[in-house]
Amino acid sequence: MASIIISITSLLIAVISAILAFKSMKETKRTAQYQTNIQTLIEVEKELKNDVNLLKLHNIDTDFLDEEGISAHELSYIIASFRAADAYYIIGNKNDSRLSNYRKNLLDNRKVKLVYEKIIRRKIIPQYLGCRIEAS
Repeated sequence: MASIIISITSLLIAVISAILAFKSMKETKRTAQYQTNIQTLIEVEKELKNDVNLLKLHNIDTDFLDEEGISAHELSYIIASFRAADAYYIIGNKNDSRLSNYRKNLLDNRKVKLVYEKIIRRKIIPQYLGCRIEAS
């Protein structure tokens, strides 16, 4: 009788271990795919420092950049910084509702706030980061 209980317990542990391994493998694959995508996006978005008019491909008006004195390098940096923040929330931190002090301080800058409001929030970065910024 004891050997049957041990066998059943061993079987259950093996099945649970297999399920957990499968879920872990699936999450690892998802994270790796996202990391590859985000790294590629950051590299592509760095091209904005060479030509901000690339944003027109996303139907984004860039006229305000010159009017507000926002350089192409500043734009590229701001977008890359927010892209990295977005990755933080997507890869394993979806339930973290806090916006870091680093990001809050960055958003206190007039140029950063304009780029966020006119470009990032509307067209470039999806929901995770935006929800945190709007809530802070």
